[in-house]
Amino acid sequence: MTMFEAPVGPASDLVATRRGLNRIAIRWALVAIVAVVLLSLGTWRWIHSDNRVQGPRTSATVVDVVTHVVGWGRTHSGFVTVEFSVDGQVQRSRVKVGDVGSRYQPGDVIDIVYESTDPDRVAITGEATRSSGVPAASLLGLGAVIAAAAAVGVRKVRWIHRIVADYAWVPVASALVEIPVALGPRERSHTLLRLRDESGTVVVERADHGLMPASLEPIAWVAGLGRPRFVVSAPGGARLIPVKPVRHLARTAAAPRRP
Repeated sequence: MTMFEAPVGPASDLVATRRGLNRIAIRWALVAIVAVVLLSLGTWRWIHSDNRVQGPRTSATVVDVVTHVVGWGRTHSGFVTVEFSVDGQVQRSRVKVGDVGSRYQPGDVIDIVYESTDPDRVAITGEATRSSGVPAASLLGLGAVIAAAAAVGVRKVRWIHRIVADYAWVPVASALVEIPVALGPRERSHTLLRLRDESGTVVVERADHGLMPASLEPIAWVAGLGRPRFVVSAPGGARLIPVKPVRHLARTAAAPRRP
């Protein structure tokens, strides 16, 4: 089989094409897993973010203070390590405190509240309880963005699968072309793919993000040509690239790509 010959039957019958589709599916499945993990962590932190310490009140001694400068040096956030006694046993716990400043120094005696069932959970009386690590809102927001991207990716995988399952690979003469794109005061080039067969010529761009590989010329394998979106590949059908026709293209803009 050469670049000018493609197998008869649906494109998905080709082993290389099935592997290419599987690679795309696995990539987006991993993105979806990351979104689920972030949303789960964010939900967990959100549920526990207002889990206030409730229990006995006692006095504790400050044994260590660690501060971190945040917010352009205006806030000193940090941790206060305290030592106290519970039923004759010495307990030590570290409490996160916002805007520590110089309010706490080693040796200070302060009032705290601790969980009777878990003395490691401590809150300083009068201080808002703060959890360390990434805020729940940040995890949920990032997870939502990645989940939206994964949803788009899953839809892309489904329609690529339909195309390669319903259409055969057809070798088509092709050439990469460049058009100028104005980005403010600067001008950059955008690489497109020109396909030419017996029915005429069509110029397409990628239906996703990425560049047109040089392996798509002088022959590209095409599945679903004529649809609003279809799939192209270098001869062999291994790397599947979703494309769509360019609707608004100036006649003078399209020029053969320079070698």
